[in-house]
This record gives sequence, C-alpha cells and structure tokens, in this order.
Amino acid sequence: GDAAIGLLAHQNKITLADEEKRFCIERLNRPTPRLKIGQALINCATSMIDCSDGFAADLGHILQASDIGAEVTFASLPLSFAGNNWIKTGENPELIINGGDDYELIFTAPTQAAYEIKKIASELNVTITCVGSTTQTKGLRIYDAEDRVMSLTDVGYNHFTNH
Repeated sequence: GDAAIGLLAHQNKITLADEEKRFCIERLNRPTPRLKIGQALINCATSMIDCSDGFAADLGHILQASDIGAEVTFASLPLSFAGNNWIKTGENPELIINGGDDYELIFTAPTQAAYEIKKIASELNVTITCVGSTTQTKGLRIYDAEDRVMSLTDVGYNHFTNH
C-alpha cells in the first residue's frame, strides 16, 4: 500500500508527515523488484506473483489460476511505518489491500517448505511473512480484527477497465 499512499500524497489528495510522504513517493517512483528472493524460492514456492495491481487482485490471480481459495488475516499483512499510520487514520484500510505498484512478492508454498523458506530469507536478509493459507473453498477471504470477512468494494487495478 505504500506506493498507493504515495500516489495520493503526490496528487495532494491526502496530507502526510514529510518523512512519510518522501518514503511513500519513493516507493511509488522507485520500486525495488525482489529478483533474488524470487529466484531463490523457485524450489519452494508453488506459485508466485509480484504485487503490482494490489494485494487482493494479484493474490486473486494466483487463486483463479490454481482453482483454489485463500484466507488471509488483515493484521498479518506486513506494513511499513507509513502503512501502519495510514491504518490508524481509519480513512480507507482497503487502500492497503487494493493499492498497487509495490512490487513485493506474493507466493504460496507447502507447509513443509517453511524451514527452507526461513533459511533462504535469513541468507538474503529478507523478511518473509505468512499472511494466511490456501483453501479448497474458492475465493479470497480477508479477515479483520474482529475475525469478520472484510467486504472489498474494489479489488486492485484492472488493466481492461481502469483507464
């Protein structure tokens, strides 16, 4: 969500502290592709996508292609200081889920790969966070702090309709 927050700040649609604004606009203008970790996970991950259209949309692409579902806990999503501050405003928590252009990786892996994934993350000094699990029940369910399924009004960027 950092890049999406940065875009709103750049467009003067929201006001941020100077440090947050610089950070988020930098994340928007100069994303860091996660090439090394993506390549290192090739034998662990069963699917992987970069988060360019928004977390919900891009995870949705994996789920649709794999004919499965997923359950995610919103509170488990890794957030920067700017993302955490955005959530505290209560203004639009969906921006974290739907905002794109962060280019972080979303991947699935079997439980038995957890040790190897932690080892790879440690070797590359990268933080990897498990945010949920896949299910046989199709669709994406994101749970809020009260363990309710969040109702998403918009699910990321759609290349065919958002012009």
